Amino acid sequence: MIKKALLIAAAMAAVCVSCGKSKDTDITGTWRISDESFNGGYIFNEDGTGGVYIYPDDMYFSDGALFISGTRFGSDNLKYDGDILQADILGQTALVLDRTGEPLPESYDGEYLLTGGSYRESIALGMGVESAEAAEILISIEGERIKITAAHTIDYTFDGDKLSLKGHNGFPDSSGKAELKGNKLTVERVDGGERLLIKE
Repeated sequence: MIKKALLIAAAMAAVCVSCGKSKDTDITGTWRISDESFNGGYIFNEDGTGGVYIYPDDMYFSDGALFISGTRFGSDNLKYDGDILQADILGQTALVLDRTGEPLPESYDGEYLLTGGSYRESIALGMGVESAEAAEILISIEGERIKITAAHTIDYTFDGDKLSLKGHNGFPDSSGKAELKGNKLTVERVDGGERLLIKE
């Protein structure tokens, strides 16, 4: 009888332990979409808002020149004072970037806010944003590589079982039943496909 009572007590304790475990719902941070055909992902903030980012193939630096959609902006076309980086061509301003941190005269590297230029709207549209005025577009430069972020452009919820995203027009949809395991978030999309997000 005592042995049976001990077994029952042990079983109840095990049930209580399992009941006490809740699913992890914290996905704040930067998540890369694991897809060879797409180089970008999501940024999830603590308040349920977020943004999207990409590493564009058609915008980069090479040998000190900036290339945008096949157009080359050499040293004669670039103006830089350590704070503002401006690209001009044929007498027109194509791009104006305003550094978000302290001035750095010796290097283009850093994060900038996209504030002007004829390319501003097309870059915003490429990020799924209706207009450049409707979003904060950030450009990060690291050597030859460029990262574009459309900040505060999505709202999200994740309850441990389902990821819901809103406001990401033109960007790969990752809404659906989701499972979080460590630094990997696997989503069964509503269209029947599967998407893997990896935390950076």
